[in-house]
Amino acid sequence: MLRSKEEVEQLNIEVRRLVAWVDFDDEKIRSSTEKLRLDGYAYLAGEMDRLFTEHHHINDIHRCHLQKIYSLKGFSGSRHSAVHTKSTVEAEEEQEEDDMLGINALHLTETLDRMS
Repeated sequence: MLRSKEEVEQLNIEVRRLVAWVDFDDEKIRSSTEKLRLDGYAYLAGEMDRLFTEHHHINDIHRCHLQKIYSLKGFSGSRHSAVHTKSTVEAEEEQEEDDMLGINALHLTETLDRMS
């Protein structure tokens, strides 16, 4: 009985993590796409829009499964995502990713311009 209670608690934590990941995934792609668009990388932003559509569809499937979990008799977890705070290291890694994304976007734009 004790083990089953521990397992339920762990599953509640995992559900919250999944909710956080799904929300973060959608928001990260959306914000990256907008940044590319604002920085003038329209071609790459268009590709990111298509990527977002695919990911959002899959994430909506996850959300439907989560709703079914929430409605299970005995579900005792939170319906909100786990709170994430960024450490300095994570913030620096994100900045490096943004820098690389900008460089890759520039290369893609140059390649597309040569093809035109």
